[in-house]
Amino acid sequence: MKTLLIFLTVMIIPVSCSRENRDLYSRLESTEYGTVSSEREAELKEDIKKFKDILEEKVEAARGLGSSYKMLGKLYLENEMYLLAFEQFKKAAEIYPENPILYYYAGLCSARYSKSVVDSPERFDYIQTALANYKRAVDLDNKYSKAVIALSVLYLYELENPAEAAVILNNLIEFESRNYEALFLLANAYIQLGKIDEAISVYENIAKTADSKTYKKQAEINKKELEENIYDWN
Repeated sequence: MKTLLIFLTVMIIPVSCSRENRDLYSRLESTEYGTVSSEREAELKEDIKKFKDILEEKVEAARGLGSSYKMLGKLYLENEMYLLAFEQFKKAAEIYPENPILYYYAGLCSARYSKSVVDSPERFDYIQTALANYKRAVDLDNKYSKAVIALSVLYLYELENPAEAAVILNNLIEFESRNYEALFLLANAYIQLGKIDEAISVYENIAKTADSKTYKKQAEINKKELEENIYDWN
């Protein structure tokens, strides 16, 4: 029975293990059924420290690689090399799969590149890629305003889906009541949905609370236009 157990233990060692890993398994097996001496205990502790250091070095290397992909992606993005930037952000996301910032940037690259594509089916593919990445970013952090706004713009101006835009914008505004970019987009979503009274209410809110004279003036202009043409909008 002892021989069988040892044989099974050996069989589950990954083929890709290094010689150091195999040596460690071998030494551990030799003590599995016996009493560990103080010398053997010290040796095993040293083994643990050694292999822990190796793992930490690999983790640190992966962390550095992910950061480098992100920085290179930003450099490409600044130079309007959108597809190259997209690839770097996706590589970084493979290392950090729960980082919403990386998906936001990947979506941004795809959305911007779509504007340069003449062929309609291909352009739609890039828009869908942007949509998937923005949604992933928002799913990971629904308070990440850049991603919420970018996704809303896509819904409103590319995908004709104001209802989805209104949902995520209202959620963001619950946490950022004075995010005026989001508020203007929300008013636009309400207009597209035919909810003119709600849009007027949003503009009134902006006009009352905004510190920016530009925001106040624009909200008042938009509100007045809706009120004067309310029957046409409805």
